[in-house]
Amino acid sequence: MLARTGDWWRDRAAEAARSQRWVGDLCLEVVHLAVHPDRQGQGLGRLTHDLLIAGSPAPTALLTCDPRAEPARALYRGRGWTTIGRLGTSDLMARDL
Repeated sequence: MLARTGDWWRDRAAEAARSQRWVGDLCLEVVHLAVHPDRQGQGLGRLTHDLLIAGSPAPTALLTCDPRAEPARALYRGRGWTTIGRLGTSDLMARDL
């Protein structure tokens, strides 16, 4: 989802981010990405992730990730995401597109 200034979640993310460079007037908000446990480890998460962000007009992307979800965190770190703050009980992560 493309998030713009004034959108509820984007504005909460802007408040939580350590650097505003990630949260400009337009960013891609990755809402939820999951792979069924029976299908994990087959590259589906990487493929889905890459297709999801491909061609976005936004210069950056944001998502939240439960810090206990190590497989998801490993996927995101491996795809260039970095933790830029906390939003509630979740890590706020961002990457350039």
